[in-house]
Amino acid sequence: MLTLAAKKRTSELSSELIQDRKIPAVVYGPGIDNVSISLDYEEFKKLVKQARYHQVIHLDIDKKIYKVLMKE
Repeated sequence: MLTLAAKKRTSELSSELIQDRKIPAVVYGPGIDNVSISLDYEEFKKLVKQARYHQVIHLDIDKKIYKVLMKE
């Protein structure tokens, strides 16, 4: 099981996040509200090396786990 920690973001600009080596992203899908998040670049890079293309990843956002697939 691959797990990645994320933080909800409110008003941070994407350019500010990128300067801080964070990746802006959005979690969305049926039955959930869209959640804007930021991911640590280094942690994400490690996960991408381990994950297969269509592998489910457990995304931990403020102690709530979402099962997600990565998408460009």
